Amino acid sequence: MKMSLKNCFILIALLGLLINCTDDSEGTDPKLEGRWQLKAVLMDPGDGSGTFQPIESDKYIEFLSNGEIRSNSNLCSSGGNIDNPSSGKYVLPDSVLIIDNCPRPLGRTYFRIESENLILSYPCIEPCEEKYVKLD
Repeated sequence: MKMSLKNCFILIALLGLLINCTDDSEGTDPKLEGRWQLKAVLMDPGDGSGTFQPIESDKYIEFLSNGEIRSNSNLCSSGGNIDNPSSGKYVLPDSVLIIDNCPRPLGRTYFRIESENLILSYPCIEPCEEKYVKLD
């Protein structure tokens, strides 16, 4: 079967488009972008009986449209000192924060959205989570 020159060019153009298409797995999520403030923490004694407890806190995390995050607190572990800001990036669709300057495995924190709340799950033996509400 012979292919015309015109069909050959069309095939090459289509192949070029396919090669240039990439999966932007580190894309952004518009409903995630913005500033979130800490409102509750979950500390479980290890038996699954822990519940979120409301707290007053000035701790926030901000998701930027370029895939970066920043916080006025240390995001390497739950709690965090507000005088120790941190930064890093978030990766979708893995829903993971990669925090700069954290010892491994503390540099990776998973997150999810539940009922308009942002939940950060820190690497702990028992569940250690923080619940945030969106400010803007």
